Amino acid sequence: MQRLTYFVATSIDGNIARPDDSFDFFVGEGDHVTDYLAALKTFDSVVMGRRTYDIAAKAGVTNPYPWLTTYVVSKTIASSADPNVTIVGDDAVNVVRSLKERPGRGIYLCGGGKLAALLLEHDLVDEITIKLNPVIAGEGIPVFAKMDRPTALELVDTKVYENGVVFLQYRVKRSPRA
Repeated sequence: MQRLTYFVATSIDGNIARPDDSFDFFVGEGDHVTDYLAALKTFDSVVMGRRTYDIAAKAGVTNPYPWLTTYVVSKTIASSADPNVTIVGDDAVNVVRSLKERPGRGIYLCGGGKLAALLLEHDLVDEITIKLNPVIAGEGIPVFAKMDRPTALELVDTKVYENGVVFLQYRVKRSPRA
């Protein structure tokens, strides 16, 4: 069974982007970028929400991760201009559950906060790697949308970079439901 990893950059106040979806406040250079790019090679596929996908699409990039099998969760995009990008409509939970059951190296959950919360609430996220940036965004899109219940995590690893970025790797702890 493949593991689903939410690998996401955030500000110290928990924002993954500004309200307009821009994210220029993140640290863009340093060893953490090299490590992030190396980590991407450990996945076979990527799942992302429409707003995350739109950032690349608005720049003319129809497949931001061409070496990965790409799935975009959207109720508003009917089809993709790129044959290597699959649009997932209303059934994101079952599609991700099916992807996890396939053989492979892992699934990268690229964003965003709404999709991450949905998949966490359905016990589909196995790991969370936070790329904590040394900045307070002030306002923006939260790393997780509102959730109905807390999710316990176990710290697996940390790495602190000279530029102040910190990688925090967590395993999602499964707990029995009442």
